[in-house]
Amino acid sequence: MMFSTAILVLALSFAMAADDAGAEDVRTGQDYAGLDAEVDALYAEYAIASEVRDGADFAGAYTLDMRGCGSACQFVTLIRLADGEELRGVTASEGMDWREDSRLVIANPPVDLMHYGETQLPDYLRPKCFVLTAEESFEQVDCGF
Repeated sequence: MMFSTAILVLALSFAMAADDAGAEDVRTGQDYAGLDAEVDALYAEYAIASEVRDGADFAGAYTLDMRGCGSACQFVTLIRLADGEELRGVTASEGMDWREDSRLVIANPPVDLMHYGETQLPDYLRPKCFVLTAEESFEQVDCGF
């Protein structure tokens, strides 16, 4: 059984490397040099434009733009509506919650974690609370739950 599996793997490797299945134009990282910064800038401009158009959704004068930053990772950016400037944000693993009339952001809200159960919740999923300060930065505070 082990011998036939090895032959199958070798046959598949040969088939995948055959000339008739090869890529014609293989690009390298050099082909995209600098493109990542341009894409990031376009995405940031789009996010600011669409979020600002919708109006304040946080602390009366700001909006929060949530973006993915990988598996089990979300990043929220604070956008000052007066001038559209992006300020520092907060990261979470299982979502965030906030309100228009509050300066509190809850990372990994308890309601989103119910399916894990009390004893099975990993540390990185525990709820964390942050308050927007007068200096427009987030300070972590005790959640009380």
